[in-house]
Amino acid sequence: MKYARYAALILCDDVREEVGGKLSMMGIYHKDVVLPQMPMVLRSLCVCVILNAVKNIFSKCRFVLSLPGNKPLTVNLETEMEGKLGSDVIISSIIANIPVKSSGKAKIQFFFENDSRASLVRDFDILLKTDPKRSQQQIS
Repeated sequence: MKYARYAALILCDDVREEVGGKLSMMGIYHKDVVLPQMPMVLRSLCVCVILNAVKNIFSKCRFVLSLPGNKPLTVNLETEMEGKLGSDVIISSIIANIPVKSSGKAKIQFFFENDSRASLVRDFDILLKTDPKRSQQQIS
């Protein structure tokens, strides 16, 4: 990766910065997003990108969220990278009130600057809650 030695993209329900600069992520999605009904409005989806050892400074980035039956939603962000070369950087965004029309394949993509190709891609499924045991583990 040209911007960092290592990068990870995490989807979760909430991201908080705690005392001492610690980051807490609640409701981390490991594979699927399981919902109790459809259609519905998802209150929030947090996207967190963790960059290890930044190699190139950038001033802009964006997330593109694609859900079944919806137009892709783009979130543009500006970053403050002064003095961050070689450092670890966390970029997070909360996307609120997302209409979810149906189950199916979904994707979140992360782009640096004006790149046309995503640097990070996270594919996942939007599923309707059917198995109570499984759903308890994945719905917050």
